[in-house]
Amino acid sequence: MDISKFFSADIYEMVQQIEGTDKLKRKENLEFLVELTQFRNLVTHIENQEYSSGQNLYFSLGNSPYIGIGSHYDVVENSPGANDNASAVAVTIDVLRKIKENPLRNLGVKGFFFDEEELGLIGSRAYVERYGINDLLGVYNMELVGNGNILALWSVDEKQDTLLLRTLESEARKKGIQTIRFPRIIANTADHMSFRKKGLEDSFTLTMITEEDLKMAPLYYQALNQGFSPDELWEITEKAPVFKHYHKPTDTSEHIDSKTLELVSDLLYNSIRTIDENYK
Repeated sequence: MDISKFFSADIYEMVQQIEGTDKLKRKENLEFLVELTQFRNLVTHIENQEYSSGQNLYFSLGNSPYIGIGSHYDVVENSPGANDNASAVAVTIDVLRKIKENPLRNLGVKGFFFDEEELGLIGSRAYVERYGINDLLGVYNMELVGNGNILALWSVDEKQDTLLLRTLESEARKKGIQTIRFPRIIANTADHMSFRKKGLEDSFTLTMITEEDLKMAPLYYQALNQGFSPDELWEITEKAPVFKHYHKPTDTSEHIDSKTLELVSDLLYNSIRTIDENYK
């Protein structure tokens, strides 16, 4: 890849360049991300965390306490992974670019790129086991943010009232974006759970969905409560548009909406800036 072209690319073009069919391709992209940040001095610190079975990368801007922005770069076999999860990787990079251009005054930001999420959150668990959570205010984790106009928030119940969550919902209301809290994750699990289990309550996952997806959710939860098997639950899940290309060879950038990517990036950036401006 041409580093200068990548840096100037819009979010959709980044998804096109990041999507790939195997882990080796993603490893090449991970190394490229390091070169990118060094080339443009995008971040103040780069940590390449190697653990027994994989490799995480995280970038830091500013000083602690940090707001985390999470994504995973690994893919399931035979899936290019454009929406799962190149969309989130590209948004993470874009938010870092914006903050680099307009630095925060009171807080820092960490951009996480986790390995082996698809194998059971191995990368994010390796991170929290080594580094802990004490320097983090919370984590905005992302999964499947390349399509839709409704913001789904996973592992968030109606009682939760935390800073990152409250601010994100407030910024979404300003933009006329509907947000829906889901207390349980529909598709397996997500990297925010590694932080949550370590004690960081203000960590959750963002996914962009449509009205049709929203209609499917009650059917899923009803089946879950009735004790349906995992295979039966997945048959219901697959009917939701957001999972049409999930973990399939068809998860390509042609199914990604650039406007949705920009919406998520702006929403996260505005939320982080609002938190920073009011943080004491």
